[in-house]
Amino acid sequence: MELKVKRLTETARLPEKAHQGDLGYDVFADENKWIPYGEYRLISTGISVHNSTYKYGFIIKDRSSIAMKGLFTHAGVIDAGYTGEIKVLFHNNSSTAIKIEQGDKIAQLVPTKVVNFEVEEVDELFKTRRGSKGFGSTGK
Repeated sequence: MELKVKRLTETARLPEKAHQGDLGYDVFADENKWIPYGEYRLISTGISVHNSTYKYGFIIKDRSSIAMKGLFTHAGVIDAGYTGEIKVLFHNNSSTAIKIEQGDKIAQLVPTKVVNFEVEEVDELFKTRRGSKGFGSTGK
């Protein structure tokens, strides 16, 4: 299976895995940018991706080293048919401004299989033991 990647700038870096068994592909910042505390900023990666089967999309997830600083990713779904630039939306939840520098590993692209369900409206759902119990309902 192939993932086709287009560099949109000369400085963009291709996604990579540090280890064969890693789930996600690291993506890199293609710009320098400050993210003030409490604010959101888009960071360019300078790449676009495409898998020719349309069977996989990607979820953009935090890197643990970035999240430890208080930066968290948002709006991270890359549909199989999207071929525009991948940008990472960060929210700075720390108490200080954080600088992202060109070439920094900033997030992970985690492949996810595309599933197409037939949507069917019903009057009742199958009864389960959990039912509509939500947050915390399965215990500590």
